[in-house]
Amino acid sequence: MQSPLMLLQLKLADYQKKAAELRTIDEFIILKQTLQDMMKVFAACEEWELYQKTADLMAQTVLHIRFIE
Repeated sequence: MQSPLMLLQLKLADYQKKAAELRTIDEFIILKQTLQDMMKVFAACEEWELYQKTADLMAQTVLHIRFIE
């Protein structure tokens, strides 16, 4: 059985794929909220590497969505 932290790590990998396929602001907002929630969990667990990966993904996504518009 996988730990909740391992499941979040797998979800993060999935969201990295989804971030590259964003097409609308609504998709971006949903993804951003999800990533922020994940960052809170990673911070609470003191998983700073995963926290940083999530923050980097959010920053990349912001740049990506700005270029789409």
